[in-house]
Amino acid sequence: MKRVNLTDTWLRANKGKIYDKEKTKSDGGGLEARLRNGVISFTYRPQLKDGTRIKMTIGRYPEMTLAEAREEVVRYKAVVAKGGDPRRTKKAEIAQAIAEPTLSDIFDYWFENYAKANIKDTTYVENRFNTHVGNEFGKIYYKDLSRHQIVKHLMERAKKTPSMVGTVLGYTKQAIQYAIDHDYLKHSHILDTLSLNHLGIRKGVRKRTLTEQEVKLVLDAAEQCTWHERNKVMFKLMLFYGCRGAELMQTKRSWLDFEKGVWTVPAENHKVGKRTGKDLHRPIIGEVKPLWEKALSFSKSEFVFNHMPAKNTFSDQPMTRNGLLHISISLQRWINSQEDKERWPLLEDFANHDLRRTARSFWSRFGEWSVCEKMLGHKLPGDADVYDTHDYIDKMVPVYKHWWTELERIQYGEGKVISLRA
Repeated sequence: MKRVNLTDTWLRANKGKIYDKEKTKSDGGGLEARLRNGVISFTYRPQLKDGTRIKMTIGRYPEMTLAEAREEVVRYKAVVAKGGDPRRTKKAEIAQAIAEPTLSDIFDYWFENYAKANIKDTTYVENRFNTHVGNEFGKIYYKDLSRHQIVKHLMERAKKTPSMVGTVLGYTKQAIQYAIDHDYLKHSHILDTLSLNHLGIRKGVRKRTLTEQEVKLVLDAAEQCTWHERNKVMFKLMLFYGCRGAELMQTKRSWLDFEKGVWTVPAENHKVGKRTGKDLHRPIIGEVKPLWEKALSFSKSEFVFNHMPAKNTFSDQPMTRNGLLHISISLQRWINSQEDKERWPLLEDFANHDLRRTARSFWSRFGEWSVCEKMLGHKLPGDADVYDTHDYIDKMVPVYKHWWTELERIQYGEGKVISLRA
């Protein structure tokens, strides 16, 4: 039986000790532990095929255990047996380890080379990735990640925020595929076939609209809650225009023409415009103009809606996506926190986009289908938009005026409807 001289006991006893001379302890088979200035290193002393004796450091204790050092020696012995030089093998492995990207490296590569030029709210994307994936797996080499550990983590997250996890999964998969396509990552896509169903997320068509009673509830709450006036204005504009929240979030002063009574959203700043190349035009009717003017009174830059880093404090940066998403959430929380349930009955969950669906459902009662679709900013089916270049502003005005009257009636009652202004 082979005698083993080097033991874990010897390593623990000598770690950090300083002697006048360097000490070595052999383990046999070419493995030694060298103690110098209190630091213990594992060394390997093989004889190559050409008869050359070499000495190489394979690791430090306790970062490398004795068992791991022995495994490395076995691996390097196989290299020597084939006529190789284990020093070259180690050098190549170190170079490969340096080249191996972590999951955060992969995300950053995609973020810098693709996302910044093609995604509007990159801060939102970066924050969500770090929150749901990066903080847990970002520092791990991609090659060491397993599909199972990521799936398990995301499934737990999906129990609380399924839609957010779905969004993060999409960006993470896109980043990995981008890195593979551009030869930054030389491994297979471990999340390639991972779908929302695998995470227990059932993404159906959302059908939530607010009833007339709920519209009154949220309008009353928007007036009486402790929100900043800026948020109240934004909420009312989303409900009135049935627009995407991001369109308001990005709106600049220059997009508002009060003289002509038109709010323009450039093609590059709205969803459909990326395909059609056409700007969106919506009327600024007399009834809604004061809301825009109030929003502008809080603006500190070219953007109408600025970021609020603290209560009653505005920056010169545009409103963040988090701030936008929080609008419907905070209003619902305020309503449901009120003790007078007769006055403030519990309100079912709703999102900003549900205001868009609600407005469209009311418009159908008094507007033409094609006009209502244009008000939403939708593309008409087939080649209709190719041949019909009319902006429909003149047809939108009476529908929006009717909608304003409806909102006044719903909130204040039949006898208190504010008369329409020309």
